[in-house]
Amino acid sequence: MAHPPKSVVVTFRVDAHLAEALERVPDKSAFIREALQSSLHETCPACNGVGRVDCEAAGWLSQILRDEGARNCSCCGTAFPPAAGAATPPGARSKDKSKDKQTDTATCGHCGPDGHRH
Repeated sequence: MAHPPKSVVVTFRVDAHLAEALERVPDKSAFIREALQSSLHETCPACNGVGRVDCEAAGWLSQILRDEGARNCSCCGTAFPPAAGAATPPGARSKDKSKDKQTDTATCGHCGPDGHRH
């Protein structure tokens, strides 16, 4: 799975022991990205963090996402549920699709309207 192009460089300070350990890592950038992502995100309950599910599970999850009115984030592409607090409870999409669209957002909770400023 290819990572999207990175547009921001982040620097931070570490102690001498951590710097020495990082020097032994072949691809420090990838290692740090993965460590940060795993710390900031919950492990997927379907794939347990490996990024793959079997065909039956994929079909089941796809159906649930369709039934629940999931959206794809315009930033990261991840599927996410309709906005919290929507008038329509999960599993019961309203007949008035314009009402659903008013309560849903184009970005997931991680990307959010704040542009990743957590």
